[in-house]
Amino acid sequence: MMYDNIIKEFNTEDGHFRKKEVYYVKNHFYELKDKLLTEVNNIIENIDKEVPLSLYYILFILSEFKCKELYPLLIKLLNMKYPKDENFFNYFGDGLFENMCDFLAATYNGDYLSLDNIINNSELNADNRGFAVNMDYYFYKKNIKTREEVIQHLKDVTKLLVNQFKDNDKDSFASSL
Repeated sequence: MMYDNIIKEFNTEDGHFRKKEVYYVKNHFYELKDKLLTEVNNIIENIDKEVPLSLYYILFILSEFKCKELYPLLIKLLNMKYPKDENFFNYFGDGLFENMCDFLAATYNGDYLSLDNIINNSELNADNRGFAVNMDYYFYKKNIKTREEVIQHLKDVTKLLVNQFKDNDKDSFASSL
């Protein structure tokens, strides 16, 4: 099966799951891994309003294989700024929204600083920042952080967000805190 044909099939919007292509990619994962990562990077670099279905297929496959090389690309995706009045959910849909934390956890490569940078970037969408904050649960479950460290981090994040809302939106609930 040719790689280009697989991507073409993944992008076909006819309501059918591409089971044959998924099995092929999974059975030839190590041969195709670099191409899949390049495909994700190209999609992120050239994304427009239409997100190709292949992105979803590829993210699920790479995450299933716990591909650590995907993690920086997910961070790149979370650092995207969207057109006015857009957010992560509206831009990428529920498939990516509902699974982003799982993708991050499955491919986490030890680079906590990239998540912290997302959390602290007030220019990013709240959804993106929320995915980064939600990784604390993963860190706790995997004994990367203690319960106390997670609680302290969440307290710090809460203070940060409340202060940003106070500064950015004088009419918000946070401004009265």
